[in-house]
Amino acid sequence: MDRLRVVLRVAACIALAVIVVGLSIRQALRAEVRLGDDAPVIITEFVASNSGGLRDEDGDSPDWIELRNEGNRPVALGGWSLSDDRGHPRKWVFPERTLDAGAYLIVFASGKDRRATEGELHTNFRLDDQGEYLALYNAAGKADGRNIFFPRYPRQARD
Repeated sequence: MDRLRVVLRVAACIALAVIVVGLSIRQALRAEVRLGDDAPVIITEFVASNSGGLRDEDGDSPDWIELRNEGNRPVALGGWSLSDDRGHPRKWVFPERTLDAGAYLIVFASGKDRRATEGELHTNFRLDDQGEYLALYNAAGKADGRNIFFPRYPRQARD
């Protein structure tokens, strides 16, 4: 369902560029690719009901969110944020940390609120296995459509 939303958004952007701006379809496709390159970090996976599959440094098995830099350059995550509250987009703000091109990063959604520049990261909120809002915002406070689960992600099964 989320992939379908992304495809429909891309199609809508292309149609808008062709009709309103007067671009050719080829120009519109190139414009969409450039827009996607502006925010190459995406939520690739998350677990809202971790039953021991992945443990943190304390030996606990909190929920987690996996990010990936799909771009071809490192991204400075300082100032980016994760939130489970649509009205509070900067609920948990990343410390100064760089995510290399093609690299993945696990952020535990444990409620432990750890923002070290090295080592594990832990949000100040937990994920609801019944589903809730979840979003990744860049340092400018913008969220790419691929990084918003609205109004809520689906109910989660135990891993």
